[in-house]
Amino acid sequence: MPHDPAFIAPTYETCIVCGGKPLTETHIWPRWLKKVLPRQKNHRTTRIITQHGPGSRTSQQRQVSQKFKRDSFLLAPYLACSDCNGVWMKQFEDEVVLFLKDALEDKLDKALTEQEQVSLAGWLALITILAEYADNAPPTTGQKALLALQKTRLPPDGFHIYVSRSKGPKWNQWYVYHNFHFNDAGLSHVRIMRDGRPRYNTQVTTMGIGNLLAHVFSGPDTTTLQSYSIAVEGSKLERIWPPKESFWVKQALWLRPQTLLKFPMKSEFSDNEADALAATLKQRIAAMNRQPRT
Repeated sequence: MPHDPAFIAPTYETCIVCGGKPLTETHIWPRWLKKVLPRQKNHRTTRIITQHGPGSRTSQQRQVSQKFKRDSFLLAPYLACSDCNGVWMKQFEDEVVLFLKDALEDKLDKALTEQEQVSLAGWLALITILAEYADNAPPTTGQKALLALQKTRLPPDGFHIYVSRSKGPKWNQWYVYHNFHFNDAGLSHVRIMRDGRPRYNTQVTTMGIGNLLAHVFSGPDTTTLQSYSIAVEGSKLERIWPPKESFWVKQALWLRPQTLLKFPMKSEFSDNEADALAATLKQRIAAMNRQPRT
């Protein structure tokens, strides 16, 4: 596995959300996580990118996997202005630390409230997006979706968020990311942005944060993503976004805990199961769109 000691996060001239200046260091993972989670040596970040052959639109696509020994939990690139970084982004951190710190230390025994679950979903969506922008791969979530996250404090449209308990040491602090450009016709030709980078529209991120395993995927409303969501729903993962229908329905108080995430979580993923989960959407899309080699 190649080392990546010279990795430099991409630079932005203005805030990725509001376009403001000056930019500030934007911690992908909040500082309080360093106190909760012990550091690991040789931490690895896995990034899977889709590369395209040079030249015309008819060039075939090929999947290229790049794995680096890099500590994503320490990344703090300049992504957001102080108004965004220090206000609404920090608000997500302030809300989740009230219960997530205890959950990661196995000290929490309760069902989350509706607001706590919404805050957790919004925070996981936010760090998923920030991690995309901190990498050199083109992000799949645009400014419009970020502005919606800021305004509504809800994950952007097209986000699906599932969680479970991680019981393996590898996934204590681990991050795997894949991106694609996808529609119902398959892995379609990618639109090139003004800066020469391709624009992808689909991503899947799996991250282990202590004993919390989060699986976040987003993209257009396609049959493939809908079927994948149904498949994930049947796994040991617990869906926290989009909320189940009863989440929003006024009902008797004794029914509410059945629709909300409860700690400690009963479902658990081993390291091997988490590895398989991290690769599953990529494998499903590849299987559907596999073309004979010429």
